Amino acid sequence: MERLVEASTDGYVLSCLNPNKYGDRGGAIGKRFDWLKTAHGFGPQHVLHSIRRTVATMVENAHVPENVAADILGHEKP
Repeated sequence: MERLVEASTDGYVLSCLNPNKYGDRGGAIGKRFDWLKTAHGFGPQHVLHSIRRTVATMVENAHVPENVAADILGHEKP
């Protein structure tokens, strides 16, 4: 994470992703994830949502405030 944050050129952890016509970067994130997981030998059973859920659990276990966790995970703020 530190490397990604330091290398960011646009303020996002995953930098330089092109948004679609609605300004959503989700599709680009999914495509990059699929490319990276394949390049590192992971198969179709490894999906972005399962890793996102793992991060959500780690954030919760670390007692990160809910509004900060929402920012990290891209959820609506409570």
